Amino acid sequence: MVDATDPDAPPGPVFSVASLADFHAALPSGLTVVDEPAEIPGGFMAAYRDPGGTTIYVLDQTTDA
Repeated sequence: MVDATDPDAPPGPVFSVASLADFHAALPSGLTVVDEPAEIPGGFMAAYRDPGGTTIYVLDQTTDA
């Protein structure tokens, strides 16, 4: 993923989960929060860094009609 609204955001893979709130509450060990969950069209998204330094993006579509 490349963030068109933030040209300084690092590229990284995007993962879809059923509930970002649940994922974030049970954050897997080794992941560091880069950007807290924030509302996006249709749901929520957050960014994390894995132990190797890769930024990953996790989103859900919980508010999508």
